[in-house]
Amino acid sequence: NILCLKMSNRVFKILINSSWSTRLVVRYQSGKCVSDVTCWRCNKEISLSSDEVMFTCPCDRKVLLPPITKNYFLIMGCEQSYEVNIDLIKKRYHELQVLLHPDKYTIKSKLEQEFAVEHSSLVNKAYSTLSNPYNRGLYMLKLRSFTIDEK
Repeated sequence: NILCLKMSNRVFKILINSSWSTRLVVRYQSGKCVSDVTCWRCNKEISLSSDEVMFTCPCDRKVLLPPITKNYFLIMGCEQSYEVNIDLIKKRYHELQVLLHPDKYTIKSKLEQEFAVEHSSLVNKAYSTLSNPYNRGLYMLKLRSFTIDEK
């Protein structure tokens, strides 16, 4: 379910997914997009600016949060530039797969299993996109709202 409110030229989106039992609020503060997510286990509210990435709750580094950041450069921990260090991307990919791979969550709650699948899929897409120069270039154009017809 998505509820959008418009107040004083600022758009606030409140996203509630009943299967997640969590809440995500996207707001604008000082010209930056800020996401507030409530941990489904400890109910702690966590605020992340649009240039931050967090996969687990600070209350317990083993509790997965829903995917918030979708920017591949942020996920892979590199600058948003065409020139990237492929070795660093590879290293980050392996670190994230150790943390987020769905096989690690087979005995966890259904919710954490879902988050693990979503995170792992996002990390796979980020890695395959950024490690390929052509796909990286297309992705950078997409981030800037440019599209290219690939016929």
